[in-house]
Amino acid sequence: MKLKQDAMPLSYTPRKLISHPSLQLFYTIESDHRAYGEDVANQKLQELASQGQSVDREMVDLPPATFGRVKAPAGTWASCIRVIDPVQVGF
Repeated sequence: MKLKQDAMPLSYTPRKLISHPSLQLFYTIESDHRAYGEDVANQKLQELASQGQSVDREMVDLPPATFGRVKAPAGTWASCIRVIDPVQVGF
């Protein structure tokens, strides 16, 4: 029996891994507290720009995997459900 192991980057903290009952699929549920999703973060940046406030794009475009995501107010959550096919070569 061969064992294959691949690492894949996640957008948020993994909370749960669930297998599909009949298909060869896995679902990861990811979420982070005090984080904006990408759509909401872009919307907030557009709102700031439309109000005439300056936005330092160099700081905003830093990679979230290295520097973390922009902090949101308490009670704000960002999440996603990722579908993983373990048979597929290269995620």
